[in-house]
Amino acid sequence: MIKGSATELPLPISPLVGMIDQLYCPSSDDEQKVLIRAEEVLVDKIIVLYFSASWCAPCSYFTPLLIDFYKALRNKQNVENFEIVYCSFDKSFDQYQSYTFKMPWYCIPFDRLDVKTKLVEQFGIRTIPHLVILEPDGQTEIVSGDYALEQVNLDPQGENFPWRPRTLEELIDGVPLQHNQFKQRPLHIPAACLGSKYLMLYFR
Repeated sequence: MIKGSATELPLPISPLVGMIDQLYCPSSDDEQKVLIRAEEVLVDKIIVLYFSASWCAPCSYFTPLLIDFYKALRNKQNVENFEIVYCSFDKSFDQYQSYTFKMPWYCIPFDRLDVKTKLVEQFGIRTIPHLVILEPDGQTEIVSGDYALEQVNLDPQGENFPWRPRTLEELIDGVPLQHNQFKQRPLHIPAACLGSKYLMLYFR
């Protein structure tokens, strides 16, 4: 909710959250999974889509790493609000149920093939395991694919999560830039001056 006035307005729901619609809540060992509206848990949060399957050997290796990462990040202070959402490539409901039982995050129901198909098409999923990390608008991709998987291995405590790529201004910060229009006495300009301009990089 948006606070600060007498009337609290609901936060806007992104098309992605609206499409997902419903999710299974994480369950403890003695509980059955319970359905919840996606808008109740995903709105205004970084969304991490996890495409995986129980029959996939690389997935079986990566999933425990992701669980440890998730738990470590949940215990940290001052971390951006986020949720992981599992999108299944399992071949049967029994596989899905067994694989997701220990997952501490939300899961798209196995029978929502329509949602899985749309997500696979939207994000161009060709191999698993695959991570897609999105800004709270549900549309702006931060990182994905092999790079995102690698970051879970390299940064298991999530110190730099969500691993936003550095801007060009950040990359060249402190590096003197020279304007060659002034050949006799080159003019050095600060990188901050480039922020609002289209740039063409020339490598030689």
